[in-house]
Amino acid sequence: MRLVPGEFAVKARKALHRLVPRGKRGRAVAAAAVVVVAVLGAITPMVVAKVTGLPDGVALRVGSTEVTEDQVQQRISALRALYGIKPPEGADQQDRFRRDAAKTVAVDVILGNAARSRNILISDQSANDTLAKMISTQLTSSGQGSFTDLLRAYGASQSDVIDEIKRQQSADLLFQAVTSDAAARVTDETVGQYYRDHQDSMVEPEKRDIQNIVVASEDQADQVAAAAKAGQDFPGLVRRYSLDQATSSAGGELGLVERSQLEQQYADAAFQPGVGGVFGPVKTAHGWNVGRIVRIEPAVPLTLDQVRDRLRDQLRSQQALDEWRTWLANEIRNANVEYADAYRPADPDTPPPAPDLSGVSEDAHPPSPTDEPR
Repeated sequence: MRLVPGEFAVKARKALHRLVPRGKRGRAVAAAAVVVVAVLGAITPMVVAKVTGLPDGVALRVGSTEVTEDQVQQRISALRALYGIKPPEGADQQDRFRRDAAKTVAVDVILGNAARSRNILISDQSANDTLAKMISTQLTSSGQGSFTDLLRAYGASQSDVIDEIKRQQSADLLFQAVTSDAAARVTDETVGQYYRDHQDSMVEPEKRDIQNIVVASEDQADQVAAAAKAGQDFPGLVRRYSLDQATSSAGGELGLVERSQLEQQYADAAFQPGVGGVFGPVKTAHGWNVGRIVRIEPAVPLTLDQVRDRLRDQLRSQQALDEWRTWLANEIRNANVEYADAYRPADPDTPPPAPDLSGVSEDAHPPSPTDEPR
């Protein structure tokens, strides 16, 4: 069975995400190595004006390394193939993404130079072994032939994948080298103080057992909500009206869920009423919803002993990320990157944005040290 391009992009993206460590360090490395993967698109080649200071056809220069417009385009094609990025629309977006792409490549060069200066080298054999494992474990239904065909369809090649693997693995080792002393600066007192400063938020979050009905229109949802609020049997309404085949046979039961597991607009409505309360209509990606609260498990405070290890890991990760970003900002400034006018990003001397590190674990949710006030 051959994968269609969309299926390949999903599988390849999941597989490549496993090439760097899971968790916060891996996300930090990915954010540094691929500056704007989340927003880059397949940017069409374009003719740019001659730029003073750089030869024709050169998009940027880092030290003695010149990167051509074609090389920037090749990098974009590889990112599209590997991460399933959709092409942007509109001239303004195209312009911004082209500039962001150039910055991605510039940071790649800077990180590569820094890794080599620390004798961090990833062998072709190591990268090929990782790729072979990825194909065998993640793309078993299509195999090597389909893998290569689909890469070619996106204008990328297996060597692009190998290069991406080497970038990620090299960036991970560089991250470890730069931040090796960060963990020691997080002491038991640091953890205890953070707990005391955020004790009100150190809780096992409230959970709610919800029954839900999904219908196609707001008018129908209004009718269902009125019937439910008038006291009609909710499971009966589920069986009669709900379009959600996954829950309709079980009385619309969603089970015990936390606010963070729900779409925001649905959560805002579902976490208002008490037990037995009906809420809605609420529009979500799946349709119009009417819900009923079956039971509530209130939030439970967590002791320092319960969260100590997770907080320590979180604070160490944040300390390492802060140190990494400070180091990276200095590296970018000191690199004196030159951009052609059509490729110069809006903020050429700043590091990539920090990834979201919110949450300590799946079963406890004290705030991240990077959480911003809402």
